[in-house]
Amino acid sequence: MTLEANPASTDEAKVAAWLEGGVNRLSLGVQGFDPRALAVLERKTDAAQATRAFGLARAMGVANISIDLIYAVPYQSLETWLDTLRRAIALEPDHVSTYCLSFEEGTLLYRRRAEGRVPEVETDLQWDQLDAACTELEAAGFRRYEVSNWAHAGFESRHNQAYWRCRPVYGAGAGAHSYATDGATAWRWWNVARPREYIAAAPSPRADGEELDARKAAAESLMLGLRMVDGTAVPPGFDGELGRLQRDGLVRRIDGRVVPTRRGLDLHNQIALAVL
Repeated sequence: MTLEANPASTDEAKVAAWLEGGVNRLSLGVQGFDPRALAVLERKTDAAQATRAFGLARAMGVANISIDLIYAVPYQSLETWLDTLRRAIALEPDHVSTYCLSFEEGTLLYRRRAEGRVPEVETDLQWDQLDAACTELEAAGFRRYEVSNWAHAGFESRHNQAYWRCRPVYGAGAGAHSYATDGATAWRWWNVARPREYIAAAPSPRADGEELDARKAAAESLMLGLRMVDGTAVPPGFDGELGRLQRDGLVRRIDGRVVPTRRGLDLHNQIALAVL
């Protein structure tokens, strides 16, 4: 059972309650250690709080801890990102997620960029920061098993792998998404997002959903499977798309499977565009 926590609100009482409730994996939203990057992200957590929260959880018996980091943040240099990586590694987590910052329309950060109040991050610097993560984390014994995720052996995220393998998932609660499949067709649906409206809609809080026909379900399964280093079985009907991806150096075939190359992991959006 994984619980996601904000380091700023992680204290002894909460950790004790989580452990008593059955939580055996903690994912801490550290995001970074550089104060300027954290300010851009509007994170209330600072480096000291993140370090304290991690140490507290470990001392109280949480044996499986993951941390999230964000790169390609405005004002974040390669040097400050390297410092973030090294400080994260020094905590000795079991799993690390490194996400490239995306600017989502409708957010304050998106508006600030549009207004010129925060700078664009050069694509070369984004790649350098991703490459630095590969180098630093691999040197520390982590294996990149998915586009944005690294783990020591045996600590790969089970629930995320369920998403990437298109296994049935039931989402409970406000805004939660669910997925089901019969092996060909698939269905996804999601609940009312606002908690008060979700409660009022109970016991039928479903907001909407969609059915994926066999072709779309297979395309989505292929796209998500190619997020994983181990790849996926080669599905019928995608020879053209996979041939182009192979010629572009984004995938390769091994023993009846198609797997992403390092280039394919770094440029997974290109795989998604080709397959979907």
